[in-house]
Amino acid sequence: MKRVFIFAGAGLGLLLIVLAALPFFIPASVYKAQIETAASNALGRPVSVDGEARISIFPVISASVEDVRVANPDGFEAPNMIEAGALRGSVKLLPLFSRRVEVKEISFEDASVRLTRTAAGEVNWEFERNTAPDDGANPQPSGDPFSASIDRARLRNASLVYEDLQSGIRYDLSDFNAEASLKSADRPMTLRANGVFQNERFEFDLTLTSPEALLSGVQATVDARLGSDLGNVSFDGTITNKDAMNVSGRYSANIPQLSDVTSFLEIALPVDLAPLGGLRASGSIEGALPDLSLNFSDLTVSGDGLNLNYNGLLHIRDTPEFDGQASLDVRDAFALSRELGLPLQPLSAFKQLSINSRLEGPATALNFAGMTARSNSPSLSASYSGSISLADDGRVDGDLSAKSDQLRQLLSQLGVELPEGTSLKSASVSGRARGNFQRLGLESGTFALDDTQATGSISADLSAAVPAVKADLKTSRLDLSPFLGSDADQPAASQPSAWSEAPLDLAALNLLDAEIALVADEIDIGKIQLKNSDLSVSLKSGRLDANLNRFSAFGGSWNGKAIVDAAGSTPAFDFEMAASSVEAQSLLSSLAGFDKLSGGGQFSIDVAASGASINQIVNAIDGSLSLEIGNGALQGVNLGKLVRSAGSLREALSSGNLTLQSLGEVVSPQAETDFTNFSATLDIQNGLAQIQSLSLVNSVMNVSGAGQIGIGGRTLDVKLTPAIDRAGQGNTATVQLNGIPVPLRVQGSWNAPRFTPDFSGVQSALASNVRDRAASELQDRIGGELGAIASDVIGGRQPGASADKTGSQPQSPADDSQESTTSSEADAPNESEGEDDEESESEKAMDVLGLILGPN
Repeated sequence: MKRVFIFAGAGLGLLLIVLAALPFFIPASVYKAQIETAASNALGRPVSVDGEARISIFPVISASVEDVRVANPDGFEAPNMIEAGALRGSVKLLPLFSRRVEVKEISFEDASVRLTRTAAGEVNWEFERNTAPDDGANPQPSGDPFSASIDRARLRNASLVYEDLQSGIRYDLSDFNAEASLKSADRPMTLRANGVFQNERFEFDLTLTSPEALLSGVQATVDARLGSDLGNVSFDGTITNKDAMNVSGRYSANIPQLSDVTSFLEIALPVDLAPLGGLRASGSIEGALPDLSLNFSDLTVSGDGLNLNYNGLLHIRDTPEFDGQASLDVRDAFALSRELGLPLQPLSAFKQLSINSRLEGPATALNFAGMTARSNSPSLSASYSGSISLADDGRVDGDLSAKSDQLRQLLSQLGVELPEGTSLKSASVSGRARGNFQRLGLESGTFALDDTQATGSISADLSAAVPAVKADLKTSRLDLSPFLGSDADQPAASQPSAWSEAPLDLAALNLLDAEIALVADEIDIGKIQLKNSDLSVSLKSGRLDANLNRFSAFGGSWNGKAIVDAAGSTPAFDFEMAASSVEAQSLLSSLAGFDKLSGGGQFSIDVAASGASINQIVNAIDGSLSLEIGNGALQGVNLGKLVRSAGSLREALSSGNLTLQSLGEVVSPQAETDFTNFSATLDIQNGLAQIQSLSLVNSVMNVSGAGQIGIGGRTLDVKLTPAIDRAGQGNTATVQLNGIPVPLRVQGSWNAPRFTPDFSGVQSALASNVRDRAASELQDRIGGELGAIASDVIGGRQPGASADKTGSQPQSPADDSQESTTSSEADAPNESEGEDDEESESEKAMDVLGLILGPN
């Protein structure tokens, strides 16, 4: 028996030796021919082995071929599809007896694969396999199947080129090395690879717990990592490849520069991602491709001047959906938009920007809940706290605050250019914002524009080309002075003789349309103050209509309307006002710089004008003005003393000894004429007011007036004709010299008028009187026809029209009306004689002369 085992062992050893030596006795050309034939039949195209072919059987079955080439089909430019330097493989011998194929090593070295799609659409990776029909002659083996494992599969220095001549796409994989191990289909598989793809070097590691599970739809565990200069990505979780590939696990990604990735992938974007910098992300992933849910425990996009963070869910669907918390910090929002290639001009007002919010919903209808936003720049500081939705027309609901100390610069940054001016320097707003992106309102708001502050509600409709604003406001003080030119705040007495030529700053009226209700404790219009105002304003296409329901000014109550039309090239104005219990001195001093009239009463004005400056406007005023004042005084002249001095004036004029002493108390800064009623109506054309009627009445005197007032030149030329009622019984007598009325003339500028007696009518009447008396004397002395002719010539009459021998003369209408009282006045005692004595000093006479002639 022992010998049997010895011979059996010897025979087996001899067999192994024969098997090991057998390949050395078979010519290599036989192997090469068989390999070429089998491969050519399998691929359907020529396969050649130009190098050596070796086979060994013991201790492992191994084979190697060198310089293998797989030809391209006809019609392709390159002759070969695959070129390999060497292909080697070895299989363990003994496991074969147990129906196990244990591949010790498969090695593919210096392989070059070129995949091509021609311009006609043909590809070289589709093979025509030559397979013999299954006629049953070669029955498949029965019994237990072989199991297989691969200890190591290696690919060294391989390259792969994919070229699509139809689209121009080309991918290059070079210097590719890979090593894989698979003990069995149900055991872990590992793969490690590295290479250069599109000139970017990469490394890839993969561990798969069970390829069989993955292929059969059972959950498999995967650990994969991809690293390169572009970034690093990893995944550790499970994959189930059933109806769809389900993924569950942890991931991480670190991409130093997002723009490098998009450039590498040749993804065309409308923006330049370089300013966004890099991306870092980690979290979990769940779902079936392509419907995945990413849970970011950390997502950070960080660039130069930019930091974006997100924590929460991102559902990758047709439209991405968010459910998480985000924060954004930008050092210069406008600079970032320019670097991104989106130079949004409105962002020029936003420099430093900080936003923190919860994101909810799809990207196209994203909801920002619990949002806080802040922006700071030299021209604007703003904050918002609330919610914003991008759904439909959007939705806004939150507390808003904004302030600008450089409003003109801010408007310029927003694309609104204004002419030079002193208004619109600063603004602020705060309140509860509600509405959508087209129609937004601010409730319980506080507003400030320059020095004006207000509270109330305001809403804006941005859907039209010109924004429309509605407001219901209350303010303690509204200052309109900056809009009225540079001279608006100067006191009237100090103003120059010409009105301001500075252009009116009305550009703001064309920026928007508005409907505004305003209650103001005080409205300042230059030096004019309106108290307790209630007004409604309509602004449409540059035309402002203001209904002044009530306001108090100059001690009285007012109402009326005002129109300012800045739609055309030249602004137009229309004012209609009425008032009661007005303080005349305050009114006329503020409006016209004329402070010589005091008292209280009624006032109305209805005027219109157009012009680009205050000077143009006042020189173009058309309309009417009326006033009726009671219990006041006309300052600068004492008309009562003028009446009482009539006798002295008559004597001085008759004797040629008119002196200033007789007028010293009539005209002086301290002089005044009191009255119980003063009324006047004016008709205004092109800035020149003609006095239609003027009446001053007190207990002993009536004064009538006529003349004109130059609004444009701030001048006066008015004649006042006083008449006295000495008995106080309604019978008045005009101030007369020798039966001739003597008016008082008021001339000069508003702030320094001159009061002088007007003797022009007296002189003319006296000259006529002298001629008539001389003619009468000649006729009496010469007599006859010759005397009559001489009388007519001297008297300036046509021959035959001799004067009445009694010496009576035709009287003027004024004389006719006062004929019954003239003689009594002439005979009346001169009440001013004692007063004239007191005014005899030469110094006071010179002062009175200065008052008459006006200031230097």
